Amino acid sequence: MSRRHTISPARAGIAGALALAVLISGCGADPNAGAQSTADSITDAATWFPLEIGGVAFRAQLAIRPSEQRRGLMFREELGEDDGMLFVYSEPQPMGFWMRDTPLPIDLGFLSPDGVLDEVHGLIPFDETVVRSRSDRVQFALEMNRGWFARNGVRRGDRLDLDRLAEAIRLRGFNPAVYLDDSDPGLTD
Repeated sequence: MSRRHTISPARAGIAGALALAVLISGCGADPNAGAQSTADSITDAATWFPLEIGGVAFRAQLAIRPSEQRRGLMFREELGEDDGMLFVYSEPQPMGFWMRDTPLPIDLGFLSPDGVLDEVHGLIPFDETVVRSRSDRVQFALEMNRGWFARNGVRRGDRLDLDRLAEAIRLRGFNPAVYLDDSDPGLTD
């Protein structure tokens, strides 16, 4: 035999008011309300940063965390003309990328620890064939729209501006020294 519980109208009203207050306080609230919008603000993976390679400006999102690197540009259906994603690793290593769930045709540039572009590979949408770096000393990988490197005259030997990258890493809330060799003459204090 089940027993039915009843709540008095007064208690129901109080419970309803509390539930409504909780809902209102959560809906549409800005989680960053009161946070200062300064250069010291920590940004997330969706933030675009102005970078430069071989004197050519572009914008990139930084994939630093392993979860960001695993996702990359998956499921993206568009990318601005001069927009891309820079994968940042703490140590040089051989790399391999594929295009699972990635509908965009892109070019992938592998860069050495000192930011020098060593290789560019064209990747095919949805192709799960792993494209491996020839070098085992890759620390950065830059994904841009197909043809971006050629259209902008960016070629092997061009250097990523590591000062700009250091600032972007810092704005993401990470320590640039973990990802960049601060003995590099291109980096300044």
